[in-house]
This record gives sequence, structure tokens and C-alpha cells, in this order.
Amino acid sequence: MVLQIKTDYIISPTKGDYALIDHIEAIPSIAYCYRARLIENSLSEALITLCKEYQECIDAFSILLADEIEREISEYQLCLKYNNSKLFDLKVYDHYVTFFTKYRTADGLLDNYRW
Repeated sequence: MVLQIKTDYIISPTKGDYALIDHIEAIPSIAYCYRARLIENSLSEALITLCKEYQECIDAFSILLADEIEREISEYQLCLKYNNSKLFDLKVYDHYVTFFTKYRTADGLLDNYRW
């Protein structure tokens, strides 16, 4: 699946967070992974911190803690507004973001979280 709309909003319908992104492009070597320029960031510090902590747990092979944090992130129900796609594994940098449009598991790619 290739995202057709290259300017979009990352939104949280449950928490009200959002970010305007553009120049959405697939990362060729990683299936369902995208990078986009961050234009307007109104994502909460709580969400950004959760995303950073999640990645730190993954890097440290602390899977149980990562699962707990991921459950908290899932409560945001992150998605792309105009591309009508769910969003997973969000990483927020100063001027860009990366994310997946499929949920990665050891058993393959899923359209949603397991829970």
C-alpha cells in the first residue's frame, strides 16, 4: 500500500493530538514504513515521551515494558486523517517523523494491535 495523499494530519481522535505532515514518502527498504516532514506539531509531550520510551525499551530488549507503553500509545488511536490509515511505531524528530501503517509482530504485519 502506497499512501496517495502526500500532505496529511496525524491525528488522535481520542486525545485531540495532531501534527501536520507533508512530503510523505515510503522508505524503500522497509515495508509499510514512511517518513514525512513535520510542519506543525501539536502532539502532546505525553505522547512524544511515550513514543521515545517505547523505542528505548525496544532498543534495550525490555519487551514487557515496551508492551505496557505500547498499550498506552494505542489509546491515542493514531491515524492519518486524509489517507484513512492507522499509524504505528511513531517516531518524532525535530523536523520529521517516521511511522508504519501496519502493526509489526514476530508473526507478520497486522492491520491493528493484537488487543
